[in-house]
Amino acid sequence: MEKPLISLCMIVKNEALRLEKTLEAARPHVDEMVIVDTGSSDGTQDIARRFTDRVYTYEWNDDFSAARNFAISKCSGRWLLNLDADHVLHVDAHIDLREILKNTTYLAYFVDERSVAPGKKYASLHRMLLFRNKPGFRYRGIIHEHPMDSIQAYAEKNHSGKAWANLPGVFLEHSGYTDPRLKLQRNRPILEKAVAREEDNFHYRYKLLLTYKALDEMDIYGLELNKSVRLILDKNPPMRESVIGIWALYGEWAREHGTAESLEIFKSGARQIGAKSFWKDGRLTLALSRVLIDDNDPAAAHDILKRNIQQGISAPHISFSDEDKLEVAALWLWTAVEVLPVEEILKIMARRRQLFQKARIDEEALRDHIVKNYPALVSWCRYEPEKESTPAGVSISLCMITRDEEKNLPRCLDSVKELVDEIIIVDTGSKDRTMEIARDYGAKVLRFEWKGDFATMRNLALKEARHPWILHLDADEELESLDRETLRLVLDQSAEGLAVVLRNHQPAGDMVRYLDERQIRFFRNKPSIRYRNKVHEQIGPSILEQGGEIVDANIIIHHYGYEKNNEQRARRNLQMLSSELRERPDDAYVLFKLGETYKALNDFSHAAEFLKKALRNPGGNIGNEIKEMIYLRLAQIELSN
Repeated sequence: MEKPLISLCMIVKNEALRLEKTLEAARPHVDEMVIVDTGSSDGTQDIARRFTDRVYTYEWNDDFSAARNFAISKCSGRWLLNLDADHVLHVDAHIDLREILKNTTYLAYFVDERSVAPGKKYASLHRMLLFRNKPGFRYRGIIHEHPMDSIQAYAEKNHSGKAWANLPGVFLEHSGYTDPRLKLQRNRPILEKAVAREEDNFHYRYKLLLTYKALDEMDIYGLELNKSVRLILDKNPPMRESVIGIWALYGEWAREHGTAESLEIFKSGARQIGAKSFWKDGRLTLALSRVLIDDNDPAAAHDILKRNIQQGISAPHISFSDEDKLEVAALWLWTAVEVLPVEEILKIMARRRQLFQKARIDEEALRDHIVKNYPALVSWCRYEPEKESTPAGVSISLCMITRDEEKNLPRCLDSVKELVDEIIIVDTGSKDRTMEIARDYGAKVLRFEWKGDFATMRNLALKEARHPWILHLDADEELESLDRETLRLVLDQSAEGLAVVLRNHQPAGDMVRYLDERQIRFFRNKPSIRYRNKVHEQIGPSILEQGGEIVDANIIIHHYGYEKNNEQRARRNLQMLSSELRERPDDAYVLFKLGETYKALNDFSHAAEFLKKALRNPGGNIGNEIKEMIYLRLAQIELSN
């Protein structure tokens, strides 16, 4: 019998809350699941056995590699996909993972891991999590383990051509950093033991230094950093990424706390390391260029920054923040202006998008970074001036779609008329005084035939907006009282969108007076930010896909549309949602809205079915507020039976 192609390989402990979602997402793309439990007491193994009979126990011994290699020994697939329980696999619809692996000559793939943390945009890091099941390919390191060394050693002896690549069309949603400090505190003693046992293991040393720094334990960080530098000077280890990382940290520390001697040690070592590594590592480049600029040597800084940008700034599997990448790009442009002739500066500015392409620098993000930190560069970059803004510092376009809303519209517009700078209304066929009322408030009213697609209608309004921020409201909504200065302070930040509190007022006699959920209602006016979904449209995906940040804001919008059950609207929504579901059957948000719609139609059986599916499904974007609403709805349905 032919071996299975892909084995899912996992180690778990007390992951009952997350494991089912992880396995459901991975199941369509793997042929075998091997799960090793290291001491669960919460029912994790019972959940695992619902998906596979290949469930094993392993006595935990503070060694992640040993546990992972034990799991690998139980796998029979030709490829190993190594996931954790806090991973959710996302594969583009046009990608067939099995076909890629059947036809490839690579030994391994890096997978894009997108770590999400509360109030922050995701951080992307490519990790070697998919590789061939060969006897010598094993994890190393008791913590922060990876298989790269063993695969690289094999490749140098037996493999011609490139040994690995980034996996296209696939990413992992990683939720393990919801409480990063707790994880750091857990890892610290393991790393300290590892360093004590292997003093010259610079991989462990680098990870321990990052842990001390993240925990803000700067005294021990400084001591251990200097000890690590002395070891590097004494041992002259191979030029691994961990050694480069330690030297970059030393440069930061020497610049802030060090002596003239420590700065000279750093510069001498950095030049040697950079030359040997061809200035491929943005961590070292950024640290040295800052020191050189402090030394009033922008020409030398410009040279190494240029070489680093030509190499792509930083490999995707190295942790180097988007903000630091933008700083490398901005510093290179700044040093160019400082040291080059005008004609050379103009050539660089004209070609910068092409030059930054390999480094995956987002031009809009770079613009924001330069405007904030290097205002002298703005004219050189020939950025267009910002859209006209009010004296308060921010200006807002209110964008709405309406139809027969003469009863609700005045209340809505009264709540925002002192805050917004223009009103754009797309009317889809009103037969009452809606358009007349809108014009009385100074709105620009556009008439379009209804196409059965809310996202399209909203995007028509966005195309007409002239101001830097968009506010989206419906006519049956009202913004809670808010002064302009408070709003200016909220909007005057780097976020691309604000998730406000949408307070959904419920019908009389309901279990609760209202239900709160988070929705993005303020967002930047950019051509790349547009609505999706025909019904219950969303703006969030277009923000997140380009790395934009969405932050929560304590702004309340009251929604009165659910105070009275509207059967006609519910049946209209049901038809459009059913169409959406056929296109995206795994979208948890669509499933949730279907459940809500069936409940509004008093079809409790179907409502419960779709609400439960929304909880089980990995696709879409539902946060804790929506999950709480689902549980409440299920309780209501149960009590009504």
